[in-house]
Amino acid sequence: MIIVGLGKNNHDDSVCAYLDGEIKYAKYEREINIKSSPAPNWWFYEKIKSWGVKLEEVFLFLETDRGSFYDNVERLPLNGVTYLDAPHLKTIILDHHFAHLFSNPNYVPGETPGMVVDAMGSGGNRSLIDDSFYPLRSKAITPGNVYTKIADTMKISTGSGNDYQDMAGKVMGLINYGKINKQNLDKLTQIHIKEIHDKIIEQNYFGENNQTWQDFIKNVDEVCYRVLRHKFNHIDIPQNKGKNIIYSGGVALNVEWNRRLREDGFFLDIDPAANDSGLSMGLVNYGLFKNNIKVPKIKNFPYIEDDEAPLKNPSDETINKVADLLSQNKIIGWYQGNGEYGPRALGNRSILMNPSILNGKDFLNEKIKHREWWRPYGAVVKEEKSLDYFDIGYSPYMLFTSKVLKNNIPAVTHVDNTCRHQTVNPFQNAYLYKLLDAFEKKTGIPLLLNTSLNEGGKPICSRIEQAEKILKNTELDYLCVGNKIYAKE
Repeated sequence: MIIVGLGKNNHDDSVCAYLDGEIKYAKYEREINIKSSPAPNWWFYEKIKSWGVKLEEVFLFLETDRGSFYDNVERLPLNGVTYLDAPHLKTIILDHHFAHLFSNPNYVPGETPGMVVDAMGSGGNRSLIDDSFYPLRSKAITPGNVYTKIADTMKISTGSGNDYQDMAGKVMGLINYGKINKQNLDKLTQIHIKEIHDKIIEQNYFGENNQTWQDFIKNVDEVCYRVLRHKFNHIDIPQNKGKNIIYSGGVALNVEWNRRLREDGFFLDIDPAANDSGLSMGLVNYGLFKNNIKVPKIKNFPYIEDDEAPLKNPSDETINKVADLLSQNKIIGWYQGNGEYGPRALGNRSILMNPSILNGKDFLNEKIKHREWWRPYGAVVKEEKSLDYFDIGYSPYMLFTSKVLKNNIPAVTHVDNTCRHQTVNPFQNAYLYKLLDAFEKKTGIPLLLNTSLNEGGKPICSRIEQAEKILKNTELDYLCVGNKIYAKE
């Protein structure tokens, strides 16, 4: 049986296919090297053809209710309906937010509580609460909309041509430069989040270095979190006590709010592609559910991007050489296997650096990533050593911030003494784990700074030539592709 999910969403477009027990996945931005780009109709079908799929062999197509069918038939939003059948087209149209929930293979309707908080979805809805008994959709402004409005006010640009989709995430790093002002916070708490959303554009904006602005958005952030937590209180009913909450949508990538929700007692199950890049996977999983087929365990997950992989894996000798260079404070591009599913670099398409370099963050922002000064960097750490450095021991997808427990890793320690870190064990990513182990033997530190292998405004690399251009055009020192190490000319 062949089931195809067409993630047509006008941004972050992707395609996923279930091919008789095997899952294939590709994201359009990675192929054309333009971040968040919408895909033309022909791309979806050319891609599945490259996987050996003939359209007449497809048992079921699934789409969300934005864009058009593969025959260019326009659709209306679902307006609260979960799904619609179009049997003459072998197509199911699934509610945008339910596609988000199904992107997590652990979601079971009627059994698993779920929460989606987004900027916009089916029928103009912005959030969905599924408390295992009935779904509650809402059109109300969400914290994600507020973040986008802050970024818009600041004229933050990704350079991708699709700023609306990408810029909100950039605000997270600046929030913690601000301070809570109880008087201002009390005033903001007394008004509706819609008024806060509108009030942002009335606020005098003097630049990201201005403390008044930093304090203002810090207080706005606090109110937004309280709104988010209130949404979660709707799902925290006796029947759901102790259950994992499937949490998805773009807001689920806010690592600081995720940490606070966790500290407030919510058990979160977040998929690495919680944003719209996971919609095509959710569509396929829904198609499997509707046909009583168990979602298969995906080999090498989350490294499933259908992109260019090196012909050889790194040898122990190559790994030891890279560890040597990192211990000498060289900055290394690391391109291995297939790319990661979702927006975060999880160790196959990464830029790696010694985390003990005092001004490492500033150098990376200015000389390599070409991005805003306030944006911090994450870390990748050996899973069994995570609690020596952070207060969270297991975090394979970089979805939470954690408190930093030692003062010898300044390059990955944010202004509020937190870090977004990824844990790695030998079964999850054997070569990255070996590299961390070799680096620890040389330096005593079992972790590295880890950021995505791309330049600012570009998606994560999907072809070797793209990685080579980063080595050529930036102050990256070396690039390791498979078993080969390239030095800057």
